[in-house]
Amino acid sequence: MLDTEEAMPPFCLNVLGEALCDGEQVGPFFWKSSLDQAELAIEHQCRQAEDFIVVRGLKIWETAGDKSNPLSKDYQDGKWDIVEAERLPKVWDALRSQQALSPLTMETNLDISHHAWQLAGGIDRDEDDEACAMSAALGRDALKAWVASILMNNPAMGP
Repeated sequence: MLDTEEAMPPFCLNVLGEALCDGEQVGPFFWKSSLDQAELAIEHQCRQAEDFIVVRGLKIWETAGDKSNPLSKDYQDGKWDIVEAERLPKVWDALRSQQALSPLTMETNLDISHHAWQLAGGIDRDEDDEACAMSAALGRDALKAWVASILMNNPAMGP
């Protein structure tokens, strides 16, 4: 059960690449729909529940080449990569295995997110190098603190 009365209501995301029940295309590969639209698609058997990820507060940037996009300069500077279309199904399956974010699921969800990043083509630095290992640990601690304080609104849960 989801609280749909919050300021930022949840929505469903699907990566099947075609419209469903009045969904809205966001980005080149994703479709966004309301919970009701996803439920209707499942009832009419044009989609399965596994085809959706329920999210709240996700931002998909339309294109990295769009000059009005605030991330365009970062992309041009090589700070962002575009995930190749053929990698999306495995990344999608990994992300779909996450559970609703809570104190009990945060560690597992972070591990799954990291695995999805690797499936998308992300490369880990050499963990045998002490400086890289320390940097990776610091980055993970910073991510945990951000997730706990921003996404879960619980700064006491940070590292």
